[in-house]
Order: sequence, then structure tokens, then C-alpha cells
Amino acid sequence: MTTFDPINTWTGHVDWTVDDQVDIDTEAVAGWLLEFTAADSAAFGPRRLSATFPLHAPSYSKAYERLRLELTSTKQVTGGLTVVNVEVQRADHLDAELARPVLPALVGITEAAEILGVTRQRAHAIAQQPRFPRPVAELASGPVYLEHAVRAFADQPRRAGRPANPTAQAG
Repeated sequence: MTTFDPINTWTGHVDWTVDDQVDIDTEAVAGWLLEFTAADSAAFGPRRLSATFPLHAPSYSKAYERLRLELTSTKQVTGGLTVVNVEVQRADHLDAELARPVLPALVGITEAAEILGVTRQRAHAIAQQPRFPRPVAELASGPVYLEHAVRAFADQPRRAGRPANPTAQAG
């Protein structure tokens, strides 16, 4: 019975570009890689190709060597391609990297009001101040801000004025 060992499971990723003077069907090469090699994914474009290979090895150097051997076995099909990037990474580290959000946390005016401890109407007024963070997008539903920027603004000392609405803070 084989057990999954995350420390000895690696992922190899390779990117190729197509030389300008070579006419290669990258879709066909991607299909070949998936059918005849250990590649578990492949992506292609007009002048590019990439593939990911699962690797089982006790160390980074052994995993890299296995990927190098895998690439050597593909030379007959990838000969007109130029390798431009090779990465070897532990599979559990790649999984953790892929689990991280790609976009930063975003908030609308309602969430900004909650962060600031004010009503939505007051948050709209505060958002008009020059020192308030600029929205990263304007949607039909209103402006969208980076959450960390709104929180940083909220942490700044406020000028004297009307106190925050206690009912907005109680939610």
C-alpha cells in the first residue's frame, strides 16, 4: 500500500516559448505531453506552452533531476521550443500557495461604514475626504476599496467633530 508523503512529493513546472522561425502546433504538443508523459496538466497559446509534472523524490535535487529526465524524454516533440522557466516545488507548498487568495480583501461602502463605526451615509461623506483611500473600482453598486486601506484610515486619529453613531457600532 502506497501512502502519500507530502515531503517527498514535488511539482515540476516548465514553460516553453516557440522560436519565431519554427512552426509548431502547441495544442498538439500539449496533447502529446498529457498522453505520453507524466504531465498532469498542460496549457498552450499561439507561441507558448507550459506543463506540470508530479515528481516523487526524497529531495529537491532528486526531484529536479527527475524533471530533467522527463524533459529529455520530450525532446523529440519539444525540440523547436525553448525552455524559458523551470520550477520545482514541494507539492504541499504549492497547495498552500494556491490556497492563498489572489485578490486582496475588498470592501464596499457598507463594509467601510462598519469598519469606521459610522452609518452608511456618514461613510459616504467620509469617503469624499481627500485623505480617504481612493477606490480601486467604481461599480454600479458603488465604490470598492482595499480593506486594509480602509482599516489603516480608521486607525488614524480623527479630527474633532460628531462622534460615531453608537447604533452602527452595535452590529
